Amino acid sequence: MNYSEKVMDHFMNPRNMGEIENASGVGTVGNAKCGDIMKVYLDIEDGIVKDAKFKTFGCGAAVATSSMATELIKGKSIQDALKITNKVVMEALDGLPPVKVHCSLLAEEAIHAALWDYAEKHNIKIEGLEKPVNDISEKEEEEEKKKQEAEKNNKKATDETKKVNSPEDKLFSTKNISENPKVDEVIHSNMVDFNNFKVKEEKKAASKEEPKTEDGKKETKEEKITNDKDKVSSDYDDFFDDFFFEE
Repeated sequence: MNYSEKVMDHFMNPRNMGEIENASGVGTVGNAKCGDIMKVYLDIEDGIVKDAKFKTFGCGAAVATSSMATELIKGKSIQDALKITNKVVMEALDGLPPVKVHCSLLAEEAIHAALWDYAEKHNIKIEGLEKPVNDISEKEEEEEKKKQEAEKNNKKATDETKKVNSPEDKLFSTKNISENPKVDEVIHSNMVDFNNFKVKEEKKAASKEEPKTEDGKKETKEEKITNDKDKVSSDYDDFFDDFFFEE
């Protein structure tokens, strides 16, 4: 597993490790899946994070993200502290291996937990701050459910698009007509497409057999196609008369 130089530096030489006595806010968050636990201490004065420390039980990536997160948050206002997301932490560390991304999420949630504790102690509400979770694996499961739901919806939308674009549905789609102010043009266009589609089918059939006319004579392929086109056009006119003008 490859780590960036910054990750290794913050792991081997962690900044802000320890605790703050009488801290303004303390937040503890864990991950039941991997066993990591992170505790963040904040010293806040006049809405500014004066100091931040951490204690982390976990892997090297967990220590590195804790170190970087506390470095980034120091000197920030409470609102700016909320902007220290897991993505910001990862970018500051020049990235993390995919299997260690959850460590950066742990750091983000620990900061939010400390801010939440501060808000409760001072009976205030911090705009944009949501109640943190104690176990980030719950949040990961929730995110996974949202991802699966989004994929399911995307697949459904794709299937519906394919259905609408099929030959029959495209020709008879009421959406194509009802949402187009030039209804006559749409009808004419669809009629041409429909006739061409049917003529192709009839050509195949005509090549297999030579039907006879009413007087018993064999009907030529050209006569068959012409007659079929007239019939199809008539059937199509009847269809749209029934569709648009039924009482």
